[in-house]
Amino acid sequence: MFILLILTTNIFISLIQCLKKKQQNDSDSIEINGSAIPINPGCHIAFKQLSDGNLKYIIYKIDEKCHDGNGLPQESEIIVEIAKSAEDLGLDGDDYEGNSKPAYEAFIKDLMAKTNGFNDGRIAVFDFKF
Repeated sequence: MFILLILTTNIFISLIQCLKKKQQNDSDSIEINGSAIPINPGCHIAFKQLSDGNLKYIIYKIDEKCHDGNGLPQESEIIVEIAKSAEDLGLDGDDYEGNSKPAYEAFIKDLMAKTNGFNDGRIAVFDFKF
């Protein structure tokens, strides 16, 4: 079962719909405020790994690449910021106490660190075991 933790606008719906597609399409993008933002192919790979049970959580972000002299964003894309497996977290259980509880604590810690104390937006997906 997946739990979506949303710390940004409603773009998560479009992102998850694109990631659930059976075939990867490098031209996938979602529209935000009238602008299409491409989805990096690594997002598809990570989501497939999470769907297959090989990852515990993924944190996505909009990566703004500055290319002009004024530091204004000229290109953006949605990328995987963090993707962690149970092995990465040193977990060996397959239940709530041995797997999901410590993984969720690590997830919140990573999310807090990457969002400047929950002040910046992110899209995150967590694989929760009951």
